[in-house]
Amino acid sequence: MFRAVLCVFLAGCSSQPGPQGPEGAAGQPGAQGPAGDKGEKGDKGDKGDTGLEGPPGVMYVRTKVVGPAGTALESGNALRNAIAGIPDGQAWRIKVEPGLYDLGASPLLLKPNIHLEGSGRRFTTLRSSSVTAVGTVVGASGAVMSSLSVENTGGGALSMAVYSENTDFGFHDIDAKASNGTERTYAVFLHGGKGSFENVRALASAPSGNVAGFRCVSCAVTLRDSSFEGRSGSDNHGISLAGGSVELNDVSASAIDGTRNWGIASRDGNHQVSLVDVQASASGGELAIGLLVSGGNGSVRNSRLQGSNAASSQGISTFVTASDTTSHSLTVENSILIGQFASIWRARTFDVRIGHTRLDGRALQEENSTGRYVCLGTYDADFGATSCP
Repeated sequence: MFRAVLCVFLAGCSSQPGPQGPEGAAGQPGAQGPAGDKGEKGDKGDKGDTGLEGPPGVMYVRTKVVGPAGTALESGNALRNAIAGIPDGQAWRIKVEPGLYDLGASPLLLKPNIHLEGSGRRFTTLRSSSVTAVGTVVGASGAVMSSLSVENTGGGALSMAVYSENTDFGFHDIDAKASNGTERTYAVFLHGGKGSFENVRALASAPSGNVAGFRCVSCAVTLRDSSFEGRSGSDNHGISLAGGSVELNDVSASAIDGTRNWGIASRDGNHQVSLVDVQASASGGELAIGLLVSGGNGSVRNSRLQGSNAASSQGISTFVTASDTTSHSLTVENSILIGQFASIWRARTFDVRIGHTRLDGRALQEENSTGRYVCLGTYDADFGATSCP
């Protein structure tokens, strides 16, 4: 009755439902149900293929660690005793902690097949004042030295930081410094050395005598990514070579402030010296030569060779003795030769070929020559065309 009256009052009622209202907010998630039962283990997969064989490792019987022991002299004795205690014929690694190891006036004699490894050449230093022995460190067959500095402070006729007469002694990532030998001062001296030596920095200095950052006699070696300097002696060499075959790649060599200076000097015997990406310079005194090839043969590529500030300065000089009638050869390509006296001097029995090279200074030759120059694409410091005699 009441609904009928209300429908009349509102002008009628409909029997259809009204429009759907807006959706309500989502309810809270229900609680997580219990975990299901663990499934059964699957079958084992097939065995994979064997991987590639890795490079052979160095088999050490064991490693000895040597650290500073009180004074620098006590540290040096500890290192000497550690090496002396290694059984002969076994491969060992001697790890030397940061510090100064003073060896006094006696050399450190390495044993065969050990690796003497420092903690970085800025942090591990071996030093001696050896006045009668051959060097601060003396190499051995199969021994290797790395990641340290070696110094000889001299005081006698000889001063050598690294010395070896073994064909299979190696080193890399080292600094070598020798000073104050009255007759001979060599940062590195190898006799009959073979192999490749990388990342070496060597400095030799003395007020007199024969001085060389690197001295090699009858060697067959390659030097890479390294620098060598000799200074202040009577005869200075960045690199001094006597016989053998030597390759220099990405090397700098300098000789300064001596009476006679050679950046690189290759002498004595039927040798071969090859330079690629080399910077060789000599400065001061009576004589300054970037590269000397005395006898033997040589090749130079992509290099800069300079002699300066001397009574006689030459980029390259060749030389033969009066009795030498053998033909020798030197090839120079894509390089720069600088010398106030001569950019290059050709000795009488040398055949010299120069291609696409800057000659900053005259190309000269010895009289009564049997050899000859062949020059192609040579030019001066102002990029003017030049010719050879």
